[in-house]
Amino acid sequence: MPRVVTSLTVLLALALPAGAGAADPVPARAPGAAANGSLVPQGSIRGVKVGMTLTQVRERLGNPTSNRATRHPILGLTRTLRYGQLTVSLDGRASTAPVTAVVTESRADRTAAGLGVGSTERQLRSGLKGLKCETDLGYRTCVLGVLRPGRLVTDFSLSTSGRVKRVTLGRVID
Repeated sequence: MPRVVTSLTVLLALALPAGAGAADPVPARAPGAAANGSLVPQGSIRGVKVGMTLTQVRERLGNPTSNRATRHPILGLTRTLRYGQLTVSLDGRASTAPVTAVVTESRADRTAAGLGVGSTERQLRSGLKGLKCETDLGYRTCVLGVLRPGRLVTDFSLSTSGRVKRVTLGRVID
């Protein structure tokens, strides 16, 4: 079990957005509103997929509201792009650097079934097959995929009220 916590922690440490609370250019939508399909578990968020390059992300989303180069303890030099409440993390600073994680905190990003930020764990469980939910060290999360290095996962981070507060699509790096 410690490996799961370590893997998820490393993935999330890379993907956690800096400066949360920035305005989102995509209009907010209530959790029960019609789905827009911009969140595809194990696939993409707003059309951004893990493995895309910086150039491809910019072609898809345009110029970010923030573009920061940082040093990651495992990956070394990385780049973090912010598009309001969407964060894209890349492994490196070059235009060919691959996306390692995409994170949304926007209620506007929903699955075809209407799931996303604001959904309850119960709604997630009924709408997503293969979902595994657990609490480790007081942190509640529901994950699609296998928490092993190199594997793609979709993490639905839950708040203390039991609602999704953040969705991360990323590759486990440790």
